[in-house]
Amino acid sequence: MVDNKVQNIVCENCNASLTFKPGTHSLVCSYCNFENKINSPEKQNQTIQEFDIDSYEREVFNQEETVKTAVVKCAGCSAETTLGQNLTSKDCPFCGTPLVIQQGKVKRLHKPHYLLPFAITEREASEAFKKWINSLWFAPNKLKRFARAKKKLQGIYLPFWTYDCFTQTQYRGERGDEYTVTRTNSKGESSSQVRVRWYPAGGTVFDAFDDILIPATRSLPKKHLLELEPWDLQNLQPYNDKFLHGFKTENYQLTLRQGYGQAKQRMNEVIRQTIKRDIGGDQQRIHSVSTDYRDPTFKHILLPTWTSAYRFKKKTYQYVVNARTAEVQGGRPYSWMKISVAVFVSLASIFGLWAVFAGEGLAVNWPWMYELLNSQSQAIE
Repeated sequence: MVDNKVQNIVCENCNASLTFKPGTHSLVCSYCNFENKINSPEKQNQTIQEFDIDSYEREVFNQEETVKTAVVKCAGCSAETTLGQNLTSKDCPFCGTPLVIQQGKVKRLHKPHYLLPFAITEREASEAFKKWINSLWFAPNKLKRFARAKKKLQGIYLPFWTYDCFTQTQYRGERGDEYTVTRTNSKGESSSQVRVRWYPAGGTVFDAFDDILIPATRSLPKKHLLELEPWDLQNLQPYNDKFLHGFKTENYQLTLRQGYGQAKQRMNEVIRQTIKRDIGGDQQRIHSVSTDYRDPTFKHILLPTWTSAYRFKKKTYQYVVNARTAEVQGGRPYSWMKISVAVFVSLASIFGLWAVFAGEGLAVNWPWMYELLNSQSQAIE
């Protein structure tokens, strides 16, 4: 084990501290703006390596180089983050709670194998957040006005596991073929009914999985993190402390084996779809499944995000921005007044169409009512 904390690297031009500049391959000086290039590995060494899970745990994991790092645990959401060099913000990037640096502790953690550097700036992430807020249907008008106010985002590297695997699955089930039966009653009226003939089915299917991405954090909803995909994992860089300058890093909270269990769950969803295609027919029933997971491999990586939390009507909402693509995901409130107006207008429109088709001759013009009710909802909010 070695102490591999992020060192305070200084500018080649003026000896001031440096931070990584998103969208570049350089550290930039905040005083003279001189860019200090981060040396890239030779091309022949840039092949992204996968690690066998079983042999890695058995032969490497306990002897692997680890990072001795200062960890701060948030009293609000229990997230554990590592504070990098030159950070002015001391709020939790997940819930906004002020962090008490004095309560930090030192941990030894396994180093990530790879990372994706930040590609978009805080300003670009803020603009993406504003566009996202303004695109939300049924969002309160006050929330959209709130989005125009400045809200500081925090750059943080989140831990992920990736898994590759080949599977061989034996299954037993049934194939259903639909057919139609037409019957005529005593009045000469005919009716049709769809029925299904079931046949036994069974066989073996094969699947190959590449880079199944599993968040190793519990600080943000898993649903939001998965919806940040896709990531350009083909551009992963070997882990280098220099990319961390100016950003926080969260430590993994999900172990390698726990992540593999979640990866299997995602594999099983795909395997069931493969089985259904193999059974064929109009409907399928799956009675038993036996899967052999072959040659599972993994990587431990860091992915860049801009995160923040905002309070609206005494409730906290988290959101996260993919710092490579500007994709935004997060929690949001709803305006029940707007939803009620939309439901009322829909019902009124249906009634208007019914009246016309019923021959009532009613000339119904509903948009003015919607505008009136919407303006009233804005006044209430």
